[in-house]
Amino acid sequence: AVAWAGINNYLKDNKADNTNFVSLETAHPFKFKKEIVKLLGFQPEPSYALKGLEEKKEEYVEMPNDYNELKHFIINNK
Repeated sequence: AVAWAGINNYLKDNKADNTNFVSLETAHPFKFKKEIVKLLGFQPEPSYALKGLEEKKEEYVEMPNDYNELKHFIINNK
């Protein structure tokens, strides 16, 4: 939905027509609900897999921009 809104904005701003676009979206709209509300004007519902996501503790690991470091991390943290 966000990519589609972006395409529509592009078409309006550039007065483009007869143009083909491909829209690929990889995340559930609920993960970007503030942007969905701002762009499309409605509150998306969470999918079953995302229910309760906001109550979970965020966890992350900072690491250098290095492929071997990432590979090592993935192999050792299955």
